[in-house]
Amino acid sequence: MSDSKVVTTKTMMTFDLSGIALDWAVAKCEGFASIARGISEDGNWYFVPAPAGEASIFSPTKIGAQGGVIARREWIFPTPAKGGEFVAYKWVGDDKCFESFGSTPLEASMRCYVESKLGSVVEIPYELIDNDGFALNKDAA
Repeated sequence: MSDSKVVTTKTMMTFDLSGIALDWAVAKCEGFASIARGISEDGNWYFVPAPAGEASIFSPTKIGAQGGVIARREWIFPTPAKGGEFVAYKWVGDDKCFESFGSTPLEASMRCYVESKLGSVVEIPYELIDNDGFALNKDAA
């Protein structure tokens, strides 16, 4: 019998990810070996790369100093789109382009990043999904 913890996941389209589920997917792309989450005293979500010392807030969809750095490093360019949304592009080679939409430049950029690294379908832990099957939005949590 194994002592390992079973993590149940749900298959989601990258373009449906938002909030903590998208932050989690970005953390996975960044190479965090394992990711724990919780709520800090000020109500922010945090992710802890393991092995880790102190927990730190990792929210690249909300914190420009995190998401913006990733977008610049990955050559992802967000721009305004119709309807108040944003679209982000990442060119790979001469003929392949990833394109993702979001309600903010960071959300669009992080969706684009996740799709470029993990693909258009991602396995997300159930604990990050609401009862209707959508990625939890940390602002509503």
